[in-house]
Amino acid sequence: MSCLQAERVFNALEVQFTASSLASTLTLDGNKVGHGMETTSPSLEYVRMLVQDPGTEIAIRDAIWAELVRLAQQHAGEWQLAAIWMMLPGLRTASRKIFYRTRVEVKEIDSAVITGFIEALQVADPNRPHLGAHLWWKAHNHAMQTCTLLAREMPVEDIELVAGTQGGQADHGDYLSRAVHEGILTGVEADLIGRTRLEGERLGAVAEQMGLKYHACQQRRARAETRLAGYLLLDGAPTHAKPSSRRCRARRRPTQSATDAA
Repeated sequence: MSCLQAERVFNALEVQFTASSLASTLTLDGNKVGHGMETTSPSLEYVRMLVQDPGTEIAIRDAIWAELVRLAQQHAGEWQLAAIWMMLPGLRTASRKIFYRTRVEVKEIDSAVITGFIEALQVADPNRPHLGAHLWWKAHNHAMQTCTLLAREMPVEDIELVAGTQGGQADHGDYLSRAVHEGILTGVEADLIGRTRLEGERLGAVAEQMGLKYHACQQRRARAETRLAGYLLLDGAPTHAKPSSRRCRARRRPTQSATDAA
């Protein structure tokens, strides 16, 4: 799904799904949904409205989600995208709650929320009660765990502060290359840091390209950044400089991050 590369993934999904007319052309089998929808083919637009209406009975919501989960598990593709689109209002709420608690970058939260939802969608039992709420909580909890770990990581600004103690504005590519040459980082680790921290690529997208789970890629980057920061501190940093309070915080944070990521 190319739209996952957009600046705000939820906006991109909403626009793409609506523009593609899938919301109005994809329909559910009313005989399988039941609850008065027999002999009809309700569109996704219609059932989304029902699911979002607080007055809709839980049994009807469960029946709609049960059919959507079955279709997404059997066919993936556009039906998986349809399930995400159906849950978008709830996923936005989850992302907002997590941002207020972690202050992690919004695009990382969005990515984690959608990843959690897709993983839950693939294994959910269509017959379980309160299915929509179950999927929402799975997405929320996955993203909360991911973003809590991410919030403990050492931000790239702290690495830049450490690099700045060496006098002069060192080129980012230069210090990453130097770390690889000195055996501090592997080429893959340097590429991971460069792409996600300096070039602005989403960690989730890079993890997928590397064939890694999000958490594994996140922890790998955290460990590499901790080694890099230590290397930069030791590699010519003036020991007599009095650090600012911000730099003190930057130096303390990697120790806990490294412990948690190990």
